Amino acid sequence: LVECQENSETILKMLDSIMDLMEAETGTMFLNMERLSLRDLIENILDIYRFIGDEKNIKIENEVSPDLFINGDKGKLLQAIANIIDNSI
Repeated sequence: LVECQENSETILKMLDSIMDLMEAETGTMFLNMERLSLRDLIENILDIYRFIGDEKNIKIENEVSPDLFINGDKGKLLQAIANIIDNSI
């Protein structure tokens, strides 16, 4: 059952990525640009993935400066950061 859930989540992520690519190619992608703390974005994702890291005996830390801000779409950036971390662990 756990494996089935993991496979379903993987398929959903793939479909989301395909939809994003289609929107980018057709020019219909909407980006909600705002000033964001990169440290806070990463910390939000790490809160989810630390449990997985602990299970695999991997220590995950956030060493991004609290003074670092970026302009971007929060949802898209969270998705990208989550994909990077998910692929790393």
